[in-house]
Amino acid sequence: MKKDVAVIGAGPAGIAAAIQLRRNNIDFLLFEKDRPGGLLKNAHRVENYPGFPNGIPGAQMVTLLQEHLDSYRITPLYETVEALEYLGEEKLFLITTSTAAYYSRVVVAASGASPRRVDAVDALPLPLRENIFYEVFPILKERGKRVLIIGADDEAFDYALNLGSYNNEIIIAMPGQQVKALPWLIDKAAANPRIVFSKNVEIKGISAGKTKNLCITFSTRGERTEGEVDYLIVAAGREPQRVFYNPLLITRAKELKTVGRLYEIGDLANGSYRQAAIACGNGIRAAMQIAACLR
Repeated sequence: MKKDVAVIGAGPAGIAAAIQLRRNNIDFLLFEKDRPGGLLKNAHRVENYPGFPNGIPGAQMVTLLQEHLDSYRITPLYETVEALEYLGEEKLFLITTSTAAYYSRVVVAASGASPRRVDAVDALPLPLRENIFYEVFPILKERGKRVLIIGADDEAFDYALNLGSYNNEIIIAMPGQQVKALPWLIDKAAANPRIVFSKNVEIKGISAGKTKNLCITFSTRGERTEGEVDYLIVAAGREPQRVFYNPLLITRAKELKTVGRLYEIGDLANGSYRQAAIACGNGIRAAMQIAACLR
């Protein structure tokens, strides 16, 4: 199948691009490996999206994004993009998924950012890893649990606020002295009696617990202690998701972006500026630029 444009990823950036492409009557495909919404499924509350003065829960925004897609009769292809390469002679991209191959003149990569993995955690035995997560959404329905979150930035504190809203006991263990989260998030966490956080915490070991799933051995300013938790969340930051890029495409990406063949938008390109509002703006701008080139 050949289309003018392929949008890879149905987070805020990809959805915004798809809607704008549809408004311009441009033929496109929208790929999504999971479900629309991207990282919003983890978000406790989006506080800075214009038009929502009281903020909006991430899950509710995901629902609204899906409704917006439905209103434009846009149905994503729920397939995992396994490879993306540029065929220079044909001037086409080849998109290979788990089930088929597709071609497009232009690609909008909105594949987001994946959690930064920790080798020591991934090397643990499977029974332990079943209770360790890099994102919060798999355990959002849990109630009355004790959860340890390792991290010091917005992600860690947002996860804590999300879980702390549901009668869970949350401990944020920050590896260093510096708290990197927004003051707004820190203040909200400090106001929640179910959330506590400590600096200079070093995890020394993870084993099976006696009364809970995991026993965590840690050191705080040289003092070694143990504690049991139901779950552990590692919030070690995120990395751009380009794992499906062909090696040759990586070397040609800058050139293809310059000539308007490849657009990287949203969390894939924005680094520390991972915000839903910025991602949506990226998507709309990319679609408008594509429309101008294809006319």
